[in-house]
Amino acid sequence: MRRAQSKPRSRGALPTGKAIPKENFRPSFGDGQNDPNLPAINLTGSGSRWETEKRITASSSFAFGGSNCVLIIG
Repeated sequence: MRRAQSKPRSRGALPTGKAIPKENFRPSFGDGQNDPNLPAINLTGSGSRWETEKRITASSSFAFGGSNCVLIIG
């Protein structure tokens, strides 16, 4: 039996690094619903832009068994 192939996702270090020269943040993933029991936080949307000259971003990957990594790009 063949497994269904999923569409490629634009997540990870490469799209994150490509966002730096474009001066745009990658949007946060989520359903857009805010929990009224939690304090409000600023999430990045598709139109979010860097306000400073210095641009630093991070790409994180977490897996079972301790295969965790965070890449800082800037």
